[in-house]
Amino acid sequence: MSIRVMSKVWDMDLPAKDKLVLLALADCANDDGLAWPSIATLARKCGCDARTVQRNLRRLEAAGHISREEVIGKGCKYRFTPRQIATPDKSPPRQNDGATKTTRTPGKLPPKPSRTVNDLPNGKSKTRVQCAKPDEVSEAIWRDFTRQRKKPVTETALKGLKREADKAGWTLEAAIEEATMRGWEGFKADWVKGASNDNRNRNSTGGSTRNAAQEALARLQHGR
Repeated sequence: MSIRVMSKVWDMDLPAKDKLVLLALADCANDDGLAWPSIATLARKCGCDARTVQRNLRRLEAAGHISREEVIGKGCKYRFTPRQIATPDKSPPRQNDGATKTTRTPGKLPPKPSRTVNDLPNGKSKTRVQCAKPDEVSEAIWRDFTRQRKKPVTETALKGLKREADKAGWTLEAAIEEATMRGWEGFKADWVKGASNDNRNRNSTGGSTRNAAQEALARLQHGR
């Protein structure tokens, strides 16, 4: 009896009668998967008649589980096909069996990259890093201004804002606040030219300044 062949048969998905006949055949096989029992022997092992055994053998042969060779005067030799004998187990052995299953924890996410704009002639991307908030500008005004801009406020852009605010006689915070309220990307002294000098430092409500600035802007837009 071939233990190796029989263990493979037990793992095969077959109808009950086919598996019973195949087990009986494996019980008579050697380690090479070769068996030569008589039909009567197989019928006795399976507890069924010879015709049933022959029918099951033909079905197993058609399915490719065994091959049959007739030997004149000696009956038939049955051989389990190599693929059936060498078929690996359904489930491969677990690696690191008994060890605690661990899950790889991804590393911390990298910091968000700086916003970039494609403004080089060759189409390459140039990184523009947003500068830190100036000390003279409040956190809320700076946050609102940077959120509405499509581009980050670079050091160069901030210098331009300061220069234009000085030219208009405004504080940097007042200029940035005005730009934020009007949805401007920046600030130009000419945009508020003629506005009242009152309250430009935004120390009070700033209403008179905004009104004067609105009037000046309206005059510029209408060419007056």
